[in-house]
Amino acid sequence: MRFSGVRLVSVVLAAIAWGGPVYSLTLQLGSGGNSYVSPGAVWRFFRGTEPAGTPADAWKEVNFDDSKWETGPSGFGFGDNDDATVLADMQGQYATVYIRREFTVSSLVGGAALELTVDYDDGFIACLNGREVARRGLPAGPVTYQTLASQSHEAGTPETINLGAAGDWLQEGKNVLAIEGHNNSLTSSDVSLIPSLQSGSDVLRNGNMYIVTTDTVALAGHTEAAGAARVMVGDVAADFDPLDGSWHVTSTWFPA
Repeated sequence: MRFSGVRLVSVVLAAIAWGGPVYSLTLQLGSGGNSYVSPGAVWRFFRGTEPAGTPADAWKEVNFDDSKWETGPSGFGFGDNDDATVLADMQGQYATVYIRREFTVSSLVGGAALELTVDYDDGFIACLNGREVARRGLPAGPVTYQTLASQSHEAGTPETINLGAAGDWLQEGKNVLAIEGHNNSLTSSDVSLIPSLQSGSDVLRNGNMYIVTTDTVALAGHTEAAGAARVMVGDVAADFDPLDGSWHVTSTWFPA
């Protein structure tokens, strides 16, 4: 992955509280992030009783005509009490739901970290502008509206997937996020699909490693350590509230 005119630094973080460990470390990296698709956004959707397009994978493309599809907010599904668009006819009838969301990018920050978050039951395949970006609980290769998820995965814990740089996937102007959600059987008692898409302006993440292009990084967290008197991030003392254990600090990673 190449970047021109920016300075990338990998930051390894450690925080220690006197009297015990620090819990719930939150990294607030960068500024000016974008929410391209929110969790409750309104989508076009298609009940998978037959192929979603002609040819079968045409529905993933930016210029596909989805004007005859239904509309509704996510989540999509039934039986989980998290469904804004309830697919009451799905059980026993079809195993797949197809959803498409168009969104406009007015000014693209190509190096921004792009993340897809999905709460799902049982599997899904996600595509951006016709290209697959993530797959969970489905076999490799082509799938159809009749393909069952290969796992039983319960919703309730959304998974955030790092897609890399936004410029690798998005374009200024019209973009389309297209996702197919698959149940693991026709008789399953529930199914869920709740996606969102977001980015930050100046951060990339690879697992627990963060790469930043800014001179400062804001960190916050919470410790349950009994008798904790101070929280240190490296050699910097964080602002610490001993009453509730919360702390925050802004660290400078480059010389002024």
